[in-house]
Amino acid sequence: MPAASPDSRPTLIQFGAGNIGRGFIAPVFCAAGWRVVFVDLAQAVVAELNQRGTYTVFEVDNAGERPVAVGPVSAIDGRDLEAVAAAVASADLVATAVGLAAMPHLGRPIAEGLRRRDPQRPLDVLVCENGLSATADLRRAVLAILPEADARLGTVRTSIGRMIPPPAQPTAPSDFSSSSIPHRGPRSEANGGGAGAAAGGSRPKACDLRSGAGRPPEERWADRMGEALPPTRQIAQQSDASEDQGRGAGPKARGGEAPNNLRGEAPNKLRVEPYCHLPVERAAFRGAVPQVAHLEAVDDFELVIRQKLYLHNLTHACLAYAGHLRGCATIPDCLEIPDLAAAARQAGGEAAEALALAHGAGDPARVAAVRADCLALVEDLFQRYRNRALSDPVARVARDPQRKLAADDRLVGAARLCVEQGVPFPALALHLALACRYTPAADEPGRDRFIALRSQGWRVQLAELAGLSLKDPIMTAVASATERDRIERFKSALPGRRSAAAAAMRAAGLVLRDDEAAAVEIADFGLDQFERYGLAIHVYVNTDRVCGKELVMLPGQMCPEHRHPPIDGDPGKEETFRCRQGEVFLYLPGHKQGSGEREAALRHVDPAKHAVHTMYKLVHLKPGDQWTLKPNTPHWFAAGPNGAVVSEFSTRSRDEADIFTDPAIVRLPPE
Repeated sequence: MPAASPDSRPTLIQFGAGNIGRGFIAPVFCAAGWRVVFVDLAQAVVAELNQRGTYTVFEVDNAGERPVAVGPVSAIDGRDLEAVAAAVASADLVATAVGLAAMPHLGRPIAEGLRRRDPQRPLDVLVCENGLSATADLRRAVLAILPEADARLGTVRTSIGRMIPPPAQPTAPSDFSSSSIPHRGPRSEANGGGAGAAAGGSRPKACDLRSGAGRPPEERWADRMGEALPPTRQIAQQSDASEDQGRGAGPKARGGEAPNNLRGEAPNKLRVEPYCHLPVERAAFRGAVPQVAHLEAVDDFELVIRQKLYLHNLTHACLAYAGHLRGCATIPDCLEIPDLAAAARQAGGEAAEALALAHGAGDPARVAAVRADCLALVEDLFQRYRNRALSDPVARVARDPQRKLAADDRLVGAARLCVEQGVPFPALALHLALACRYTPAADEPGRDRFIALRSQGWRVQLAELAGLSLKDPIMTAVASATERDRIERFKSALPGRRSAAAAAMRAAGLVLRDDEAAAVEIADFGLDQFERYGLAIHVYVNTDRVCGKELVMLPGQMCPEHRHPPIDGDPGKEETFRCRQGEVFLYLPGHKQGSGEREAALRHVDPAKHAVHTMYKLVHLKPGDQWTLKPNTPHWFAAGPNGAVVSEFSTRSRDEADIFTDPAIVRLPPE
């Protein structure tokens, strides 16, 4: 244990006084008896740290919050190369949390520090960044200036899973500002495979130290050298624990101007979850691994990375995409729906089994140990996801589905690992399909492209976004999972839809027995969008010569374009529609070019379905109106804003023979 005197404490130089630097790394090392010196470009933050020498944060969970003191700390302006190099030269350890784009610009201050450092003393740098290339980028930047330092420079991968909620106005002032940049939700950052989560042999537990959070790291580390960084905020992890949050989240303080909460206005609290693990790659150290509580040296660091991506990020995304479709506002809300939570947990279990087989090296004992570790991590994650103090919005975790559906990211990457290891993955496959159904917000990257691909179906989405062929085993698994899910949801909705249809028919003056009401056919045409494309049908009679039906339609609901062709010597169905209630817009062949009829008709139709609705001549039916269609006439129709009840009188009806313009349609319902 280091001596108590501040002068004899080991020193950590922390590049970046942001969320990870102030919110996690400094608390871990200060609690272990270290002194932390921040290097940051925000002059107000540097001044405040130097003036106070400590700061207070709060650990929050569903049980409440507790204040946490972090110190001793000080800070150096990142523009002062001489001071930074001197600090690096004498440091016991260095850490970075400044953003992937800034890695090249840390090369000079670290190289200058190494140049002045005792050549017998190696220097290890904990690289706490999001991105597989972070350690290589930093190492390349340093060695380009000081190639002879290769043998004594350790660039150490880390994985950081602590979730940090957005700042909130406190009831009492905290010791230090949380941010000059507002956040969108819980965040953590990591180096390797997307996001950082503690894993690799030790189970999560609350820290017995005082920890904190802060603003996102600065992005202008090149300012002092007159260089320009790309105009992007740090590539910070937002989802899952997570990697998309905070990107472009808001304005930062200008120049040396202090953020609002450092200029006498009500400060924000620094708030973090209690989770506290810092896995590091043992093999990357040039010197001894520091003996610091919660710093966990791991031999199989690839497993750590994969656990973060394929367990943490995966299950977080599964909850978000399923929750989005179920109307959930936050991740804790998702966990209140038992079947939703169980399905996401099952997906995590499938990935855990694949990880166990992949990293078990064929040794049954090792496989069992990795499996147990992975499953325990999944269970812990689902407890942490319940933390309402994190204010974790579904919209934030689900954000940017194009990236999250990439071939090497959490969903498809985990599915590929399952395929490689021969692990069935029905739950994971289902969540791939749910992600494809996500509706991006207006400001999400790639929104228009994602929506355009979505309109063509999940197969096209996965082919384009993940590079999957139509014969890929992942495609096959998604198809099976999607159909099972569609049938289950269709059947579960039948009683309610039948009851609503029966009520509409009775409101229109029709007499319907209870047994008839219970047998009303519900057709969604296999599109799984009943409220948009569907019919409720009550058949009175259907013989070789005659058929009588009632059709019930919801407001704006459509029956897609189709025709009743000749079959087995029969010329096809001739039918008469009579509107009993509401109104119906019936579209037939014969519109005039340039008349505006086409444009008017297509106002009823989703843009993605314009190509499969080609009849535009309108017959507008109101109560008491009727229209007869000759056999094999292409047509489609839509209900008015109040829905419709329509009587159909026809020759024999053979629905299985109907030909729809849209090849995606399956006429008969899955019963």
